[in-house]
Amino acid sequence: MSKKTLSAIASSGNDYLVKVKTNQPKLYQQIETESNQQPASQTVEHQEKTRDRNSYRKVEVFEPPKNLDPLWIGVGSVIKVERSGTRGNQSYQRIGYYLCSNVTPITPRAQMVFEDIG
Repeated sequence: MSKKTLSAIASSGNDYLVKVKTNQPKLYQQIETESNQQPASQTVEHQEKTRDRNSYRKVEVFEPPKNLDPLWIGVGSVIKVERSGTRGNQSYQRIGYYLCSNVTPITPRAQMVFEDIG
């Protein structure tokens, strides 16, 4: 999502939760580095076992990087989602980052992220 779109969302009084992708390398690297160097302000962990799938998710909330480009309007928090587990006999591990426009308690946002990455 572009900086211009986030600005329009924020200026209209709405909130956003946007995944940061690797096609924005500067932003992705900045968030990755910051989330590995500072403690999370909130953490939620979730484990789920089904017939052929065992998954673990950890959602952490961080303050936005201090040197974040000011054109990323309205960023209130950065969310890091770690997923790992097995599907059948295959192991997997993924990390995703999200920009969120607010800093409300993690529980409702964690549920949205869990549903999104299912």
